[in-house]
Amino acid sequence: MTMMGLRIFWSVFLASMLAYGFRRSWRIEHGQTQKLIGDTDEAVVWITPLIFPMIVVIIFLADFILGGVGEIKQFMRLAVDIFISMSVYFFFLMILLPVLRRYFSARACATLWLLPVLLFYQPVTLADSAFVPLFTFYIPGNVLQVFGYIWMTFAAAIFTGEILFGLVFRRKLLKGAGPIEDKRILELWEEEKRAIRYSKSVRLMTSADITTPLSMGMFAKSQVTLLPERFYTMDELRLIFRHELHHIQRRDLIPKFF
Repeated sequence: MTMMGLRIFWSVFLASMLAYGFRRSWRIEHGQTQKLIGDTDEAVVWITPLIFPMIVVIIFLADFILGGVGEIKQFMRLAVDIFISMSVYFFFLMILLPVLRRYFSARACATLWLLPVLLFYQPVTLADSAFVPLFTFYIPGNVLQVFGYIWMTFAAAIFTGEILFGLVFRRKLLKGAGPIEDKRILELWEEEKRAIRYSKSVRLMTSADITTPLSMGMFAKSQVTLLPERFYTMDELRLIFRHELHHIQRRDLIPKFF
């Protein structure tokens, strides 16, 4: 198989998997197909969003241990290549999204954020293949290496800062928060948990430092949902609980932490 044929095959394969998952989830939600083993009536994220940074760290350490400085340089070049490719894609996507939302559904627009997976797998899978690009933009190796180190330094600093900010913010809110003891509210909370088949324990508290309901906690034992100190009707609470529990079930709290 030629290089172009291999690229076309790999692109079509990944695009087909993405389209199949998109179409199947839509049909399940509209009751037009039977579920496979492991499917539920609710949207559930089975793999933690932390898997990607974990894989990046593991690959970086493996390259350093097994290949030394040479492999680290190759890793940095590949990381910069992916970073530039995805940055260009996301830049134009953000510009075009207001227009795309007029003609396509919110689900279709959200799926566009997944397409860079093609840009990620292509250079990784075919990095050692002989391929002559249509055009080249020369950057000296030492400049690219320095840029990679600067980028990783700033990324690590921002990543660490977001974690510290999240911990301080969480500590501040929980310091003045108190548990909700109203039995009717607690029964409604458990009822909504059963409705979406979520069995893990989530604390329900109230805080005077917030004006809108929110949930926090990266791990199951630290998850908590906070309500402002104001009156809500039972119907309002039902909608609030359903909204927050879906965030928890879909693991939205993990990326929010950063």
